[in-house]
Amino acid sequence: MNIIIKHLAILFLYTIFFNYSNISLSKEHFDSSLKNMIIHSKSKDFPTLNVKDSTGRDVKINKYHKRFTLINFWATWCAPCVEELPSLDKLVTKFGKNNINIIAINVEKIKKEKAIKFLKNLEIKNFTTYFDDKFEVAKLLKLRGIPITVILNSEGKEIARVVGSLEFDSKIFINKLNKL
Repeated sequence: MNIIIKHLAILFLYTIFFNYSNISLSKEHFDSSLKNMIIHSKSKDFPTLNVKDSTGRDVKINKYHKRFTLINFWATWCAPCVEELPSLDKLVTKFGKNNINIIAINVEKIKKEKAIKFLKNLEIKNFTTYFDDKFEVAKLLKLRGIPITVILNSEGKEIARVVGSLEFDSKIFINKLNKL
């Protein structure tokens, strides 16, 4: 009888230990979801971006009046890009249109109508996409892949960069953004 009680006590302690270990691991895993977010220790100047709109007209992007501006570089063939675009759209709703501006820049040689239809199929409503089909902006910013999202403050200074995909409408990202 004493042996059974000892075994049950040990089993109980192991159960508690592993339950708390899993919570710790889960939290660690959850926090690591921002591992591809690079926060600059000092804000950086950000250049004017010369892109094209959906009609092919030249557009200069250099005014940032919102609390944050996220500039996302994407392509239709990029699976991680396609996966994260809806979360950027939802972020505007969650964060508030007065606080955040999303600028999407397509970096591929594609017919603009095809890219716009692609975004419409994803039900993107809260941001506009522009085009860098000559890769001038990508070269200027030294982008090495996509998706990449540059985060600017209200002064138009780069404060962070996300290299790779991210769930932008997650609580952890929104909390981190609010702390920047």
